[in-house]
Amino acid sequence: MRIFGLNRRIIRVLLGSQYAHMLEYRAEIALWALSGVLPFIMLSVWSGSDARSGLGLDGVALDRYFLSAFLVRQFSVVWVVYAFEEDALLGRLSPYLLQPLHPLWRYVAAHLGEQLTRLPFAALIAAVFFFGASPGFLVAVVGRLPAGLAGHLDGLRHRLSVSEPDCGPLLLE
Repeated sequence: MRIFGLNRRIIRVLLGSQYAHMLEYRAEIALWALSGVLPFIMLSVWSGSDARSGLGLDGVALDRYFLSAFLVRQFSVVWVVYAFEEDALLGRLSPYLLQPLHPLWRYVAAHLGEQLTRLPFAALIAAVFFFGASPGFLVAVVGRLPAGLAGHLDGLRHRLSVSEPDCGPLLLE
């Protein structure tokens, strides 16, 4: 069976490879997902405000509104234009044009792979904010995040550091 002129095997392999590629950048995607929590910050501001009653929204409707704003912000990000421009300017698009697969499908698969990688992070962030998030808990989590991330990155740097071999006498000969 063909979907948009592609058989299911090609679609499965293309999506699988792009998803695996995006999993390599999961820490970056988690930080991007975390940077989109502004709707939840605004929810806490509006929940404590008396102006909320003037809107005619109860607590559940206000929660749904800001959850929807968070999800829209998370899943409406599209980097395809920037990736296409970079590939065109650096000459990486030319080999794609020689292959039997239209280059558009690579960019579509990369976008879908990025969105699938972002989904668990967005769901986790939404769950934390709605099921276990008292204001004190959120301040503690957000306050410890930079220190924890810095410690993790420092440990990763030490594990990946490789001492350089002594090649002095070999270079002089």
